[in-house]
Amino acid sequence: MAEPAATDSQVSDEGSRASRLTLDAWFGTPEDPHATHRAVLRLTYGITPAIVIMSVLARLLGLILPLWLIIFQGLVMMAVSWRQERLLEEGVFTPWMPAAHLNLGLLLLTVWVAFSGGVQSPFVWVYGVAIAIYGVLWGLRFALATATLCSVYLVAVLGLMRLGITNPVIGV
Repeated sequence: MAEPAATDSQVSDEGSRASRLTLDAWFGTPEDPHATHRAVLRLTYGITPAIVIMSVLARLLGLILPLWLIIFQGLVMMAVSWRQERLLEEGVFTPWMPAAHLNLGLLLLTVWVAFSGGVQSPFVWVYGVAIAIYGVLWGLRFALATATLCSVYLVAVLGLMRLGITNPVIGV
């Protein structure tokens, strides 16, 4: 026996579902968060030393950067990345791990950018790299969160500097 033809209401319902985009379609998460987070951790092992080295070179070129703070943050970032990678090897993964890693990395970048000229810093482009990395590996949700946190952290640190709470000449 032949199947009955689809009614108009069934066709229009399927068409409207296909044409509607849900937020989940835009803000998807990676299929394997373990592997994605491991990739971000491995990128950290290259990016963090590069930031410290560029800070030392910038200091040699005359930019007044708090090297002690940047080096300290770099060491903390590397230690946290190493610990999180050990946890992943043990099979432990929690949702706070990428968020903690993101915040530590952005704080390192923010101090670097803020003390090297703020919004006019020659290093402000590094925020775009962080946003792109998190966007590609974790999806649009993390890219938007990264962009928002970049702005919030930079405004906060620049505000503290403007109020005189932080001294841009620390570590001279």
